[in-house]
Amino acid sequence: MENAIAECEQQRQKTEEEVEQIIEGTIFNYHREQRTLERKRKRVGNKYRRFKKLNKEGNIRKIKKGKKNQQKFEGWMEAINREGDKNWSERIKGKIQEKRRDKKQDLGTKKYGNSKKWGN
Repeated sequence: MENAIAECEQQRQKTEEEVEQIIEGTIFNYHREQRTLERKRKRVGNKYRRFKKLNKEGNIRKIKKGKKNQQKFEGWMEAINREGDKNWSERIKGKIQEKRRDKKQDLGTKKYGNSKKWGN
């Protein structure tokens, strides 16, 4: 009986020690993770050398984005203005056909070297 009670007390002590070790391990891991996070926050190298270049690239991106938005807005305005004119698509098709016709005429000239060398 006394042996059984002694064994139970030893097991309790072992479990308590294991719990303490687990707690200490978790606290250590937590502090270690916090230290690595602090290390990652620090910047390596000199950022001021690259500052002008990065700033210039950012400004160029902003300008390009602004131009794209402006073109979209102009397209919407043209679409709104077209609603009043019923024949706008025919006029545009006519302009495109004229450009193609002019291009074909230019390709047939001596300027592009496609003229006939032997004619009747």
